[in-house]
Amino acid sequence: MPEFYNRFKGRNDLMEYAKQHGIPIPVTPKNPWSMDENLMHIRPLASGAGARLGAGVSTGPHKLNQAPPGLYTKTQDPAKAPNTPDILEIEFKKGVPVKVTNVKDGTTHQTSLELFMYLNEVA
Repeated sequence: MPEFYNRFKGRNDLMEYAKQHGIPIPVTPKNPWSMDENLMHIRPLASGAGARLGAGVSTGPHKLNQAPPGLYTKTQDPAKAPNTPDILEIEFKKGVPVKVTNVKDGTTHQTSLELFMYLNEVA
């Protein structure tokens, strides 16, 4: 591992290496934070204080920084969101969501995957 640490001193070195070798990455010098995305959620910023601070953005209860616009991939920047709310009813059984109904248009979704997909779409 010393060879790696000697060759790549930080994010800029890693981004330059990816660029030179045609490796697509969602990180740019303007948006240098990492994203950990899966079906359940997306977690902006790499774990570990060094990674967060290295990206120029820090989060946590001790920091009150607003999310930069480039972090909104699953949702919309609240400042740009519509002022009319969606009204959803979520039915639970034993603490697990089993049905979502959009009160405005009456559509319902009942499978786990449908629930996640629809709620991400609405968000």
